[in-house]
Amino acid sequence: MAKILIRFLAHVKEATGKELMEISVKNGETIEQILYVLCEKFGDRLKNVLFKKDGAVAENLIIFVNGKNVMTEKGLKTTVNDGDQLMIFTPIAGG
Repeated sequence: MAKILIRFLAHVKEATGKELMEISVKNGETIEQILYVLCEKFGDRLKNVLFKKDGAVAENLIIFVNGKNVMTEKGLKTTVNDGDQLMIFTPIAGG
């Protein structure tokens, strides 16, 4: 098993009510699988932030693993290992 630390920011933080949490997953688990696990834990409020109504991942979702934006590379197929740190957020517009 791999322990990973997840930091939630912006709308994702609002949907979970948490800023940080540690979860245990299988080594080699994908980001996509982790998102589904989180949706099971936090329900529709989080699901509505992470996914569109058709089930596709929201276009504005940003995920970093160990400080690197994985959405520009392997995306949701990125795998995690013990000790990895995830940051999941959506951009906030302001002015």
